[in-house]
Amino acid sequence: NEFWMIEPEMGFTDLNGNMDLAEEIVKYLIRDIRENCREELELFAKFVDKELLPRLDFVVDRPFQRVTYTEVIELLKKSSEKFEFPVEYGLNLQSEHERWLTEKHFKCPVTVFNYPKEIKPFYMRLNDDERTVTAMDLLVPGIGEIVGGSQREERLAVLEENMRRHKMDPADYKWYLDLRRYGTVPHSGFALRVRRAVPNSNVTADVGGRSGCCFCHHFQFHFLRTYPFNSIGTATSGTATSATPATCVAKPRKSARNR
Repeated sequence: NEFWMIEPEMGFTDLNGNMDLAEEIVKYLIRDIRENCREELELFAKFVDKELLPRLDFVVDRPFQRVTYTEVIELLKKSSEKFEFPVEYGLNLQSEHERWLTEKHFKCPVTVFNYPKEIKPFYMRLNDDERTVTAMDLLVPGIGEIVGGSQREERLAVLEENMRRHKMDPADYKWYLDLRRYGTVPHSGFALRVRRAVPNSNVTADVGGRSGCCFCHHFQFHFLRTYPFNSIGTATSGTATSATPATCVAKPRKSARNR
C-alpha cells in the first residue's frame, strides 16, 4: 500500500494564511479535474455516483465557512440529530459530525479551527487563551475532513513546555528545538490526503475510497504534474515516482490524523 499526501509548509504564515491556502488548494484541485478529467468524471457520474458533479460544484461555488471547535461543539449539542459517537468538548470530531456540519447545518464546505490543546500534538502553536491551539481541519460533504494542519509553535520556551505536557523529554528532541533556539519565523503547514481527495472527486463516499483505487494513480500523476509546488510544499509517498517534480521530496509516511 501507498500513503500519498501533499504537505505544504510555509514560512511567514499564520493560521489565517494557512487556512486561506488550504481552501484555495481544495478548490483548485476540483476546478482542475473538472477541466482536465471531464470524461472520467462523466463516467463516474453516470455509472457510480449521480450526485458527483453537484457535490464538486457544491465545494467550488460556496465559500468555506470558518467556525471554531468550541462553536462546533455547541452547534452539535443543540442539534436534534442522533449521533452514534458522543459530542463533548475535548473529544475529536467524527465523520458523522463533520458531514452534519457541511451537509445539513452550514450547507457549504467548512473550516474548523482552534482545537483544545489536549487533543493536538505538541508542535501546534498555543493560543493566547492557553486552552486551544492553532489547529484547523477542512471539511467537505460526503467525507468530512480532507485537510488538516496548524500554525507551528515557534516560541522555544512554549514548545519545551508543550513537550513536557505531552510527557516528552525535550532532551530527546534537541535537534528539533535547535530550529527554534537559533532563530525562526512564524510558520504553518497542512496535509491533504490524496486518498481522501480521490473518493470526494470520483466515487461515492460510502465505499471508503476503495472504488477510487483504480483512478487514484491517474489522479496522483495528474495532480503532481499540474500543481505549481515551486517553493511552497512537498509531495510525500511510499515510493518515488517520475511524476514527482524536482522540487518535491518522495519519502515514506505513516498515517496520522494530526498534522
